Order: sequence, then C-alpha cells, then structure tokens
Amino acid sequence: MKALQDAVARPPQVGGFADTSPLHGLARRSLGPTDALAQSVAAAAPTAAAVTMPMLVAEAAGRGAGSAIVAAALLVLLVGYTIGQFARRMGAAGPLYSYAARAFGGSGMLGPAAALATGFSLLLGYACVAMFALAGSALYLADVLAYFGLGPLPGWAAAGVVVVLGACCLWLLLRGIGLSARALLLTESAAVLVLLAALAVVLTQLPAADVVRAGPDAGNQGLGGIASGAVLALSAFVGFESATVLGVETRRPLRTIPRVIAWSAAGTSVLSLLATQLQLAAGITADTAPSGRAWDPVLRTAGVPGLIPALDLGAALSFAACSLACMTALARVLLTMGREGVVPAWFGRAHPRFLTPFNAVLATVPPVTLVPAVLLAAGTGTWGPMNRIIGTAATAYVAAFLLTCIAAPVFLRRIGELTFWPGAAAVTAALALAAALVAYRVVLAGQGRHAGGWIYLVLVGGSVAWCLWRRRRGAAPADLGLYDVPTREAVLGGPAAPGGSGR
Repeated sequence: MKALQDAVARPPQVGGFADTSPLHGLARRSLGPTDALAQSVAAAAPTAAAVTMPMLVAEAAGRGAGSAIVAAALLVLLVGYTIGQFARRMGAAGPLYSYAARAFGGSGMLGPAAALATGFSLLLGYACVAMFALAGSALYLADVLAYFGLGPLPGWAAAGVVVVLGACCLWLLLRGIGLSARALLLTESAAVLVLLAALAVVLTQLPAADVVRAGPDAGNQGLGGIASGAVLALSAFVGFESATVLGVETRRPLRTIPRVIAWSAAGTSVLSLLATQLQLAAGITADTAPSGRAWDPVLRTAGVPGLIPALDLGAALSFAACSLACMTALARVLLTMGREGVVPAWFGRAHPRFLTPFNAVLATVPPVTLVPAVLLAAGTGTWGPMNRIIGTAATAYVAAFLLTCIAAPVFLRRIGELTFWPGAAAVTAALALAAALVAYRVVLAGQGRHAGGWIYLVLVGGSVAWCLWRRRRGAAPADLGLYDVPTREAVLGGPAAPGGSGR
C-alpha cells in the first residue's frame, strides 16, 4: 500500500507525450455519453425524418418505398460498423475526413484527393441538411399556427423564424459545447417523445392485419427507383455518425463514440421503418399526400386528428435540433481543416474562454441561415426547393460514406489490424453505396434533375482541385487528418511543461 502511495505521490517521469493536442482550444473531455448520443440523434432528427422522408422516398421508389428504406437501414448499420472501426482507434473533430486522410494521406496525389473529397463532401452535406432543417422547422411551426386558425405565415414571417433560429444556434455554438449539448438533449428528447406517442396511438388504432401486410414491395419503379429511394432514405439516417465530431470533447471517446454510433444508427432505423410501415398500412402514398404532410392523413385514418399539431410541433423541434447538430459538426470539420492549412488558418482558431470553434461558427452559421431565409422570403421556400437541397445533401453524404468505407480496410491494413469481418463489411458497404449513388444520379438525370449533381461537382470538385494546386506549389501542408493525442498533463508522471496546456 505504501509503495502505491509513493508511486502516486512521486511517479516516475515518462516521456513521448505532447505538451498540447493538435486540436487544442476545444473543451477536451467535458462531455458524457448522453451528450454524444444527443448530438447523433439530433443530427439524424428521427421525428423530422419520420414525418417527411417516407413520402420523399415514395416519390422516387413508388410502392417500393418500404424496400428502399429497409435497404437504406441495412446499409446504415454496415456503414456505422465501418465508421466504428476508426472511432475506437482515434478521436477527431473532423472525423470522416480525418479517417480518410489517415488511410490515404501518404498515397501520392490520389490519397490527398480522396481525403479532401471526403472533407468537402462532409462540409456540403452538413450545410445542406442544416439549411433544410431550418426551413423545415419554420414550415412546420407555420402549420401548427395554421391549425389553430392563425392563418398561414407569409414568406417574410417564415424567413424571420429561420433568422431567429439561426441566431439561437449561433449563440449556443459560440458559448460552449456543454450548453449546446444540453439544448440538443432537451429539444430532441421532447421531439422523440411526441413521435413515440403518435406511433403508439396509430399502431393501436390501425388493424393489425393491415400493419403486417404493409411490408416492403418491389413496387413499379424497378431497381433504379428503389436505389434512388434508398439514397434519399439515407438522408433520413445521416447524422447518426455525427457524434464522431466530438471525439476531442467526449470523455473516454474511443469507447463512447463507437457505442453511440451503433445505438443511434439502430434506433433511427427502427423509428423510420416503423413510421414507414404505419404510413403504408394506412394506405398513404406519394399520390395521396403532399411532401411533408404524410402524417396528416395517417392520423385522420387512425381516428386521432387531434395529434396533428402535436406531431407538427415535434417535427419543428426535431428540425431545430437537427440544424444545431449539423452546424456543430460543420464547424468542427472546418476547424480541423483550418488547423491543417487546407483552408485559411483563421478558421482553425478557438475561443480562449468558451473553448469553441469560434471563427468557424461565425463563418458558417450566417450563410447557412440566410439561404433558406431568402428562399422563404421570396416565396419559393416550399418543399420543392427544400427537396433539391436535401438531394444535394444526399449526394454529398453518400460520397463521404463511400470514401470512408473504401478507406477503412486500407487504414486497418496499414496499422496491422485488418481482420475478415471489418474488411468484409467495409467492402460490402462501399459496393452498395457506389451502386446506389450511380443509380440515384442516373434516375435523376432521366428526370432532368441535374442541379444537385452539378452543385456537388462544382463545389467539391473545385475545392479539391484548388487544394491540390496549392499543395503542388508548397502552399499547403503535406500531412492531413489531425486527431487528438494524449498530452503530458493527462498521464501520471507526465506533467505539462511550463506554459503548456492540454486543452
């Protein structure tokens, strides 16, 4: 016992630890598992997804909407398992980008190109989903008011709601991750409780035989339609991985983050599948319900129309939480890129008091807020333009997931830890994502809907080309993919050097 006390009081000095983390300035190890789970669940926005996404999928897949969502759910579980292989080995603030960079970084020019494409795809995906969520929150809040006879909100009023929501997100993100994590937890918890109540009531009111018979159907759109619907359905699940952006700020991240990814992927999949099943059981299709309003006829069919404003309010809260979660992730990816010199170093600066990615937040939240606000104010911010935004997000997210799944076996082989099941899961997920993405873009091209693809290619392709050009000129660093490392003050016998800080 005395020997142990002496060892604690006068530990032997150890070396090999940095004075500061490459991602210093963030509130390291300040969040618990519940906070990380709130981030992933809020970004996936199960309540908002349940009331909007099935009908968007049905527009692409027809009667095969159920099959498309089942395929997307299975794919999400494979992708989550693959991402978990990285998350249990490294903590990062720009996770999928950092993961791809660690796998490909030293492979000539192709490696950095793949890593940068992953990073810029993430930025575009998070930004588009945040825009969609802000507009969705305003539109559903307007529906709540209209239900009580307050009339539809004019475009300028809906735009004002978006601006207020954006300002709240800005304040929370600037003031500290603890505050924004609590806001996410409270808001999304309320939204999920409303969804669960609505699902339970509808489940008890609809005939059990109808619910059982309303299974996946190959539909009339063919495999291309189902693949296209599956990609759209993925946008209902994306965000389940966003807890990985808190790899620096979460306690015991190598244990906590993989578990959060698994639980959020599974939980979101179950809720979305159940919501779709009940909509099919109620006989609701894309032809009988407008986008974003599918649950109105479902609740009327179940004989509980009084739940419509409650579910609309839950969807508004879920969308608001989703926008905050996506902005949280967006700012941390941008901070990582700023620290590496991929984008100007100004983006990589953290606030010395609040320990937040201050400059990245200031640079991203205003434009992400203004785009949907302008659309609503101009009278074009209906579900049509919102669907085009979410289509761009779907392309960006699937591309980021695809590159990450390709990177996983490469990374595991480089560190000597590649085994059969992680490799098989990554390859299977990569092949499925590639096939679904190609089918999705082909189907949209056949419908004359090229905008999302061109936006993705111009923004992501142009950004990657610019970074590679700077790299060839020696204006960008050779090493990409910063991740958190243990610091001297975090280990017994390794106190921080004078003036050093592990933050």
